Amino acid sequence: MIKIILYILLAIILIALAAAGIHHYRVALKNARTMSAYEKEKITYNNNLGKVLVVYYSLSGHTKEIADKIKELTNADIYEIQTAEKINTTPWFYLTLRNQIKKGEYPQLKEPLPALEQYDVVFVGGPVWCGILWQHRFPLTSNKLIFWAKKSFRSQRREAMPAAF
Repeated sequence: MIKIILYILLAIILIALAAAGIHHYRVALKNARTMSAYEKEKITYNNNLGKVLVVYYSLSGHTKEIADKIKELTNADIYEIQTAEKINTTPWFYLTLRNQIKKGEYPQLKEPLPALEQYDVVFVGGPVWCGILWQHRFPLTSNKLIFWAKKSFRSQRREAMPAAF
């Protein structure tokens, strides 16, 4: 009797797994059809931005990937923001960051920012922590400042990259 119940239970589990697999496959096909409506021709990019600087902060390397791509496309100078003290990703990492952001107390930089006024366009990138856009005090200049942010999860590595890039 127990054998029959186990076989029935196994059959139910296999049917449920097959149904879930079929469902995920159908959803993926539907999403692919829906997104294909938004596909356009690849954008050609001509670099007429003038002198460009890419300034970024990247703790895990995800934002660095985007910064390197922008540098490659714009022939920009690049500057990685580094803190004087190493930031450790401890369990209380986000609590410390949230308190620093609330108080406006940012970590000291290892080196000062380059002179932004000598650039026509400055791309500034950083992460999103605790749902708050990473920020640093950038002096207001007549330059065009273009900010981007990268939010990542350890299990998901999708890049927050503009379509032109």
